[in-house]
Amino acid sequence: MFTPECPYGALSLFPDAFKDTPSLHLNTMDHSLLWAASTLLPQRLAEAGKRRPKARFRLLATDETELRGLLAAGLPAMLCNLNMFADERVFHPFRPQAAS
Repeated sequence: MFTPECPYGALSLFPDAFKDTPSLHLNTMDHSLLWAASTLLPQRLAEAGKRRPKARFRLLATDETELRGLLAAGLPAMLCNLNMFADERVFHPFRPQAAS
């Protein structure tokens, strides 16, 4: 998740694990970051790219508007519902019992 404390996801937490290894980092957002798309995000991703040139980043947009805004700012983004990370064995929609 993109937060000031951990802006690059796992790369922020375990930088040595990715030191010389190609890696892909999918960064989710807990709220829309369109306000930061033109300034903060490009700067942060450029900084990370300089520190870890083999790392690649994708921002996961929650809707089409967010995706268009991120792409317009030149950011690597893709449309992705955060439910893709849910474990279906643990989390599932309410399923009422069949009426007898």
